[in-house]
Amino acid sequence: MSKGYAIALEVERDGPIAIARLASPERGNSLGPVDLGRIADLINDLAATNDVGVIVLTGKDGIFSAGAALDALADSSADDMAAIVADQTGRLAAAISGSPVAIVAAVDGAAAGSGAGIALLADILVMSSNARLLFPFARLGLVPDTGINRSLIAAVGMARARALLMTGGSLSAEECLSLGLAETVVPADGLHDAVQKVSIKLAGVPRGTHGAIRALLASEEAEAGLLAEARAQAERMRDPVTQAALTSAVALLQGS
Repeated sequence: MSKGYAIALEVERDGPIAIARLASPERGNSLGPVDLGRIADLINDLAATNDVGVIVLTGKDGIFSAGAALDALADSSADDMAAIVADQTGRLAAAISGSPVAIVAAVDGAAAGSGAGIALLADILVMSSNARLLFPFARLGLVPDTGINRSLIAAVGMARARALLMTGGSLSAEECLSLGLAETVVPADGLHDAVQKVSIKLAGVPRGTHGAIRALLASEEAEAGLLAEARAQAERMRDPVTQAALTSAVALLQGS
């Protein structure tokens, strides 16, 4: 795979509900170097459409996203990737924080790395019982990005977040529910109906209300935290040991 790889994105409308789907399941819905920005542009376009009352982010064929496409990242220099990470993460966070309508993440299967970050940036997280959030960054010599540091600490506390992130751990759907990360957990065959139910309720709220509530709840440190993540990730990507770990991970993927 070359650095020109990009995930397929599909949009479906159901009245005021706009469904944005990560649609490259054959690649685990993994994300190419500029895909966070493409998702941000899609959110901006949907949010600017007056008859859209809620945006649902979801995956396809039983997986949300395996995170970054490591083999695509390997085609770029560390400095290029550092710049891309900072730009792409900031654009996605700005698109979600600036949306006048609610953002729902509907997660089935794995949401790993930046895939987990996308899910946790959403306003409301609905998960199937098969879903899991995975945080493998440390095992690759990387730090968490896409706002994961802040969202995890807010939900599970500093000690639990530190343990999860330092060990490259994961959280099941039931754990996410008990910790307050997920709003609802349902069997996989009930995910669509559960998302539909919450989306209809959200879409009935006067447009702009959800954006105003999100702005009131947002921490003043949120933007600074995202920038700090991006800078730290950039430094990790320049580190020779991290580069070697990423090269090894890519070789394993290509051999599988």
